[in-house]
Amino acid sequence: MNTLFAGRMSRRSYFIRSILLSVISIIAFSVKQDAPLVYWLIIIVSNLYLVTISVKRLHDIGRKGFLAALSFVPYVNEILMLFLMFKKGDVSDNLYGAVPQR
Repeated sequence: MNTLFAGRMSRRSYFIRSILLSVISIIAFSVKQDAPLVYWLIIIVSNLYLVTISVKRLHDIGRKGFLAALSFVPYVNEILMLFLMFKKGDVSDNLYGAVPQR
């Protein structure tokens, strides 16, 4: 499980994956009435994956991944997501690994 959160992620990868997770959540919400169990499974898995990519993005800007816990705070999660989408990463290797390919 340590390798799940290890490494760094570029802004572009984070942006693309965040948008895909948002689309998946919207689709899941549209089928909520027909299959509530599937809805909850999709929401739980997508949120856990969002935390994982947030940790990697935080590593890219030289911050501890623990800050990804802010993803569970309403409204703060949106601010964090925008921050991670637009904040430039470290230009050289840092404590969390080599510079990700852009």
